Amino acid sequence: MRIQLVGYALALFASTLLLACEADKQISEKASDPQPQSDINIEQASQSLWASFRENTEDASLHCGFLQHAINQLLTKSQLETLYAAQKAWHNCANKIEDLNLLTQLNLLEPSLFQSIDNSLVYINSKPIQGGYLDRFGPYLYSGLVHDIGINLNSESLRHQHGLTDKEEVVLGIYAIEFMLFGEQGSRPPNDYLEQKTLSETQQHQQFRSIDEVPNNRRRQLLLLQSQLLNQELLLLQEKLQADKSPANVWPKLPARQQINSVHNAVTTSLSQSLIQLSQNYSTNNETIDSYFFENLHAQLYSLNPALNYYSTHERQALKQALEQAQSLAHKASISPQTKTQKQQLLEKIYTLMQVFI
Repeated sequence: MRIQLVGYALALFASTLLLACEADKQISEKASDPQPQSDINIEQASQSLWASFRENTEDASLHCGFLQHAINQLLTKSQLETLYAAQKAWHNCANKIEDLNLLTQLNLLEPSLFQSIDNSLVYINSKPIQGGYLDRFGPYLYSGLVHDIGINLNSESLRHQHGLTDKEEVVLGIYAIEFMLFGEQGSRPPNDYLEQKTLSETQQHQQFRSIDEVPNNRRRQLLLLQSQLLNQELLLLQEKLQADKSPANVWPKLPARQQINSVHNAVTTSLSQSLIQLSQNYSTNNETIDSYFFENLHAQLYSLNPALNYYSTHERQALKQALEQAQSLAHKASISPQTKTQKQQLLEKIYTLMQVFI
């Protein structure tokens, strides 16, 4: 039976990749069509799009401020209660950052246009990450910045180390904080954040020269800086979205066809990623992981709502219905345990959604 389930998951994954390729083909064909869809109110669509980006950024900043407070509490009193509170605050913050998903996709598709905000997004939501670049991982008990005492932990050094030689060498942002709070497979103990005030005899024998070099204290410092810098970047992103050189002021001047194609491409890319994540998640049996995964998925789908204004009236009605159904299913999945059959139904629903958008 397990072999059949794995085989089915692989088949879904393969079909997902094929659908993503078909989506790219369809978008290329649409891009060659010089005629914009005449019943789309481009001015209204643009205003709604950027208003949502500003609103979502402000909301993310608020919830990540709560996360920073929870992390401060954890570092003040490291115990299960404060660790769980920080992890819960992380999920709330991460979901709000996923509301910026459409903005992130457009940034990747139109890099020259979004250049002024690119750095902020890189420091906010870079993924995937290499956990071993930050802290112990698997059999490597002394890996990562936590144990590399040759690197000073400060804002400048963390920005320098972020993506230094590979894009997965992620030091900053919400997903780097995730690893620091949850550890490998959610196994982070609160003792990891207990402050050590004196060097033990063993540490002195190991030639630790300062209490600041102790892993626990470096881990505390790293997490504190990560949370502070995340909030700084979100505030900076809010400012950039309001600035004179903001892409929000350039975007409305783009040809209607370019705006439409960019948004459609961003939507299809986002949904392709969601399908792949669902396929990979299909064999998961951990109900807690499932709950958080579907919360995150719901946020990704929710972020696409402003894009509906860039479709014709006829398309918009069908797309809105399909999107609302997928959002509802993801929300239900986030609040109740999911069987294999229920996961399959959700995957098929989003697969159908992708076909509607194409």
